[in-house]
Amino acid sequence: IGISFIKDGDASDFSIALSSIFSKYYRELSMLKLNGFFRSFIPSLKPTSGYPLDSKRFIREITPLLRNLNVDKNNLIRVR
Repeated sequence: IGISFIKDGDASDFSIALSSIFSKYYRELSMLKLNGFFRSFIPSLKPTSGYPLDSKRFIREITPLLRNLNVDKNNLIRVR
């Protein structure tokens, strides 16, 4: 199995473009589930898109709930 990192690969290869679309769709579905879970506890919580600026607000707003659920917020944050 070979792994390649191709800049703008989705512009030149249909299979890369299709996998990119699928990945974005799967991410959106995952964000819907994540938002639904936390809004079931905090109905007034504004959903997050999951991108850096908005995710900081979201994490800040759910921190008290995370403590009650005994969930480490670092499990929700991508670390590069």
